Amino acid sequence: MLPLLAMVAAASVSGAVLAQPAGGPANAELGTSQVVEVVRYATQGEYTVEQRFWIDTGRTPDAEAAADRAMGVSAGEATVAAQYKVGKRKWAASSLPLQLYYNPKGVGSNPSAANGIQAAISQWNAVTSAAFSFTYAGTSARGTGACADTIDADGFNTIQYSTALAFGVLGRTCTLFKTSSSPILEFDMELDAATPWSIADLTPRGSFDLASTILHELGHAAGISHPCENNVQDSKPCSQASPAELASVMFPYLNGGEQRRTLTGDDRDALREQYPGGPTPTPTAVPTPVVIPPYNRDFSAVVVSLARD
Repeated sequence: MLPLLAMVAAASVSGAVLAQPAGGPANAELGTSQVVEVVRYATQGEYTVEQRFWIDTGRTPDAEAAADRAMGVSAGEATVAAQYKVGKRKWAASSLPLQLYYNPKGVGSNPSAANGIQAAISQWNAVTSAAFSFTYAGTSARGTGACADTIDADGFNTIQYSTALAFGVLGRTCTLFKTSSSPILEFDMELDAATPWSIADLTPRGSFDLASTILHELGHAAGISHPCENNVQDSKPCSQASPAELASVMFPYLNGGEQRRTLTGDDRDALREQYPGGPTPTPTAVPTPVVIPPYNRDFSAVVVSLARD
């Protein structure tokens, strides 16, 4: 685990677990599991790490305690603080288009994430009038250094499966920066290799959709936060979000069996606000999906943002 010299914790969503949001794009068959994203902060030497844990409440109902265990602290040790909005940080123009790599190591019997990454890139790149774009740089042997116990900022934005995530934590995304006002330097993402994932046309009951997960997390990679995070800051639950927020890909809940594979107007507006004034991009061709027998899976993503004061 990360050597913690100081710890500050904040839940990105609070209160009871929500039922399936009205108006959300879901399958007819839904399970009882739901992913909820929880934020934790820790200090490691000169860095502050912001970690976004995606906790499967079907496997570990107490998401706060699960996040504490993942950070290596006992429940109650963390100090509650105001939610930090990731959207305050973005990439410098010189870093764009943002290159993403896929490391197939550790995939095991899980579906390859390569097609999901490319499909998500295609959707985000198709947002018009936004000065931001991704590019798929192919496979790489690079690791997810921004997520490592000892930070390894290698400058490569890597997505791969991991066998080291705690129980109930289905993945984590890690965003690296130096100061509160500096641009993002690196983005890495880990998917739990022990958790079954689904890429089926209809996500089975109790499973979570890999494509929806990657699409959501690449929104965080671009520096977009959850649409109802301001509501959380105001002590209002995400259940009071607008219908547009509830239906968006960037909404912080995902039910078992649910799919959010298509960006909404709310998602596209968020990218335009973060990177205004860009040219109309040429959409990348969406690869033909490879149909693999569905796997039951639990997903939890941890986003790590690192700051140096």
